[in-house]
Amino acid sequence: GGGLGGMLGGREQAGTGGGGLGGLGSILGGAGLGGLLEQFRQRGLSSQADSWVSTGANQPLAPEDVDGVFGADGISQIAQEAGLSDIETREGLAQLLPDVVDRLTPDGNLPPDDQLNSSLDDFLGRLRG
Repeated sequence: GGGLGGMLGGREQAGTGGGGLGGLGSILGGAGLGGLLEQFRQRGLSSQADSWVSTGANQPLAPEDVDGVFGADGISQIAQEAGLSDIETREGLAQLLPDVVDRLTPDGNLPPDDQLNSSLDDFLGRLRG
């Protein structure tokens, strides 16, 4: 459990005062949550991505689908930052991304970026706690 939560929350580093998005910032990259969802849609995973945002049940994500969005280099980078293997990272992202997106979009819509950052901080705090 801790490794997967740590993957999303980033490693706590004393003295950095960073907090915030932690490892999830590198997962989302510069494109943000909407950009990430668009990448899934472009790879034929619209029904899955839309189910995570909607208020209904979340459709599952396969580990190999994560590869198509993040690429081997992205997976390796996230794995290295999280202290996990590439396989653990793929499986962890496949398990956690649907739930994370669902929790960040409780009303079925993408929140504005400033509200999203606050929601991410709250969610990551619960993962760590």
